[in-house]
Amino acid sequence: MKKILIFSFILLSANLAADVVKIENFDYPYNTDLLEHGWTTSFGTATSSGIIVSSPLEFNYYEGSAVGGSALINCVSHSEQAHLHFDEVTDGSLYVAFLFQPTVNYATGYFICLRDEFKIGSYAQEYNMNARAFISEDYHIGLTFANNQNRQFADRELSAGQVYLCVLKYEIVEGSNNDRVSLFLFDNSQYADMLSEPAQPLIGPLSDSAKQDIYPANLQLRGFDSDSWLFVDGIRVATTWQEAVALHNLPVGTALTAHALSGDVKVFTASGLLLFSTSADMLSSQLSQLPHGMYLLLSDDAKKIVLK
Repeated sequence: MKKILIFSFILLSANLAADVVKIENFDYPYNTDLLEHGWTTSFGTATSSGIIVSSPLEFNYYEGSAVGGSALINCVSHSEQAHLHFDEVTDGSLYVAFLFQPTVNYATGYFICLRDEFKIGSYAQEYNMNARAFISEDYHIGLTFANNQNRQFADRELSAGQVYLCVLKYEIVEGSNNDRVSLFLFDNSQYADMLSEPAQPLIGPLSDSAKQDIYPANLQLRGFDSDSWLFVDGIRVATTWQEAVALHNLPVGTALTAHALSGDVKVFTASGLLLFSTSADMLSSQLSQLPHGMYLLLSDDAKKIVLK
């Protein structure tokens, strides 16, 4: 029985890992250009993106915090863009979690978005850039599906020197021109709100019947007409919220949730040792008392890994 549990745990771990599409922590030498590290531009002949590696950003309990460096968007033209390719996602939802610091210069423009398949040197295809996240001159974050004139800014005013965790969500909806985008935003005090996807995003969901849907295959960082515009770090692209917004070393007592579990739930260690059985209603409070680690949860109709 124990061997079966360990094998099931390994299989489930592999499935969760498959949910991660791309991770970028900018773990490169400082002051180097992203084009030196696997990023590309719209034109294969470009030698500089104007986006350079700088010191890392920190955000409590986020797995992408203080790892490697960060990307300083240091462009003098909004035509300078850097693309990071990942395996094309063709169904479900895609989440892009990243840290950013809205600092240095005042400018209004979008600085990150998703894009469809990109081929270096191809000029025939019209590429589509959806889920565009903006920052305004007065430090409000915004979002549009694809039309800059339709952007919506949140009421919340950001602090220029503070680090935030942002999540872009792109929903692939069956049919044409009906995909949806949403934006979530957190500061360091909101880690408990990040454990699962909030029912209501800060902005969205937004759609645009006049704009083409995409199958996301690239993440784009976009410069603007301003030197040293802002910082981006800790990018995690995934098909589930939990794998995009990966948290660890949470304080003891933080409420943990286990979605899709009902009835009686068995909680095992990573080695397959049964710790206790409980009801789904009592699960969060009992998990909060466990030490940091990885646990396998089994119910009659589902299984889940919890990282604490």
